[in-house]
Formats: sequence, C-alpha cells, structure tokens
Amino acid sequence: MATKAIIGQSVRNSDFYLRPKIISDLISHLEKGDHILLAAPRRIGKTSIMFYLLDNPEPNYLIKYLITQSVNNENEYYKRIYKKVIEILKGHKNLWTQTKNLIESKRITSITVEGIIIEDAEVIYYEKLQLLLKSLDLKSEKLIIMLDEFSETLENIIEDEGVDKAIHFLESNRDFRHIPELHKKVQFIYTGSIGLENIVGRLNKMNTINDLYPYEVTPFSEIEAKELIDRLIADSDLLIDDIQKENIISEIEWAIPYFIQIVIDEIDKIEWEANKNKQREVTHEIIKRAIKNSLENRTYFEHWLSRLRIAFKGNEYKFVLELLNTISEGHSIHRNDIVNLSVKHQIQEGYKDILSSLIHDGYINNLKERSEYRFNSPLLKMWWFEKVVN
Repeated sequence: MATKAIIGQSVRNSDFYLRPKIISDLISHLEKGDHILLAAPRRIGKTSIMFYLLDNPEPNYLIKYLITQSVNNENEYYKRIYKKVIEILKGHKNLWTQTKNLIESKRITSITVEGIIIEDAEVIYYEKLQLLLKSLDLKSEKLIIMLDEFSETLENIIEDEGVDKAIHFLESNRDFRHIPELHKKVQFIYTGSIGLENIVGRLNKMNTINDLYPYEVTPFSEIEAKELIDRLIADSDLLIDDIQKENIISEIEWAIPYFIQIVIDEIDKIEWEANKNKQREVTHEIIKRAIKNSLENRTYFEHWLSRLRIAFKGNEYKFVLELLNTISEGHSIHRNDIVNLSVKHQIQEGYKDILSSLIHDGYINNLKERSEYRFNSPLLKMWWFEKVVN
C-alpha cells in the first residue's frame, strides 16, 4: 500500500498533523479578542492550520475561510468578505432572520442560493459590511474571518492600482478592526505566502498592521518530524527505523511538512527487494537516492523561482537571483557581499527589505551565524544550483 504523503496541497481531517499548542494558542488569542497575523514561511502548513480551525470550530465561533489571492481592488475584497458573512448567517436561523430583515430594507431585491442580487451596481461594500455587522445581535457568538493570501492581495493592489490605493486599503482594514461596535463581534486571521510586514514596511505604513498579533508557525521539532514520518508510512510496506528517520531529518535540515512528504513519496517510488516480512527497509543510500530523484520533479521546486519573478522586478529581481545563485554555488554569503551586490544592482536603499522577505518566505536564514546567509533547505539549494544556475 502506498504512503499517505500529500504534496503541494493543504491537508484536512485525518491527514492533518495536529500540533495542539499552535491550535490552543490561536484559540486563546481569539478569545482575548485579538486579530491575528499567522506568520510563517511558505509551505509550512499555514492554510492547513486554518482549515483545522474551520473544520473544528469552538462552540461560539461562526467561522469562514476565504482566499483573496486573485483580488486586486478594495471594493472586491470587501464584497467577497460580505458574501462569506452572508454564507455564515444563512446557516444560523436566528441570525438569518435578522439578516433578511436588514437586507430587505437596504435595496437588495432577492436572496438566492447562488448569492445576492443588488439593485445598485455602485455598492460600497466596506460600508455595507460594516452596517450589516453592526446591526446583528450575535449574543455570545463571534464571527471569525480567515483571510488567506492577504499579503498577495496587497501586492496586487500595488501593482494594478498604485501605492496610494494600497495604503488606503491597509488603512481601511485597520479602521474596520477598530470599529467599537464590532469589538469581539468579528475577528480576522490573516496569512499569506509573502511577508506582509516587509511589504507594509516598504510603504512606510507599519502603523496599519501594528494592532495585529503576530503568531509564528515554526518548522517541526525532531519529535514531530519523526511522528509525521510514522504517520505517512503507516499501512505501507516501508520500514524506517529511528536512525533512518534521523537521516531523513538531517538531509532535509529544514523540517517542514512539505519537504518531509516529498522525500517519503520519492522513497516509496523506488523499487528494491523486501525483507522476509515483505517490508522494504529504508537505508541512508535509499534516502539520498530519493532526494536526488526529487530534484528532477519541477513541480516540487519551480514555484520557489516563479514566486520571485512575480514579487520582484527589474534590478530587485536581478539582485535576488544573483544572491541565491551565489549561495547555491557555495555554502553561504557574507553580509558584506550582499551589500556589494545591492550596490551593483543599484538597490542599496531597499535591499534589507528584500533580504527580510527572502527570510520570511523560507528561502534563506542567518541563524547559525548572524553575518552569514544560507539556504534553509539543502534540497532547495541543490535544486537551485542544478536547475537555475546551470
């Protein structure tokens, strides 16, 4: 039987590796009334955590998940939130009765399963959402709106509508969070695959997000990584003892679910003779072979490069490319060499923000030596050297 590895998709239900402390921490902050920024590098499982909260809501939570990756203007953003709120209210008899009474008085001509029909095409959804939520009596319940890829929405607005519109978007979100009548009635969890703080910092508008509680999702501990490996190979014919689990973790180095599942899946694809118990005993040689095989699968790693093409343009992209190329060819790059690269590409004023983005998004770190930057993952380093540099 095959392993349970799921690559590149968010996982739910029994496929989700529960990290109880993360879930209890998030619920604790929601109970305090915090709006949360779920901060973590890409592919570490942020969306899966949101799905767990969605699938296992606290008794008093009315919760919805919304991905806003394709949104590129403020009104469309609030329109999508408004529709999600309507979906929540439809599932609650008392609140839906309240909602219909309000809607009928506000020129919405009908409500269907597919959505709402509005007479006025120039609806300002920020105001409509605010009015709806202010008017509802939720009693002891609270609305939890989880917004995935919020930072990409901000980037889209910068790209399509300009900096001024993006700043207004950030300010309107903050203003909404601080409406007194909505305190603890509606709360937001934001996340995204790029560093929101870095984008906002470049706009010089950190005050628009300094009310968010930043919660960092860290890579797996060794114990968690071993437990995940056990779960992935349960019911399969793979036999991985503790020494080989440690070898997998050592080879991966950056123990995130994505890389663990890649290696387990590639191990499973290799054919070799089983033992007398019809199990394939995994060796370090098999692990290394699986990692080498993984580098040939473009879908595993290509998005790390394509994301940079979207996030950075012109000299910034050239700077990032040369920076990562340099690290992949060697072992690390010194801070002084990064400064020299920024001068070469004429971005010395903004290179620190770019460096911070690469750290936040899981490309590089300087954890072992503050002045030396290296790839988080040897897998990504090897792929970058083989497929990007060469």
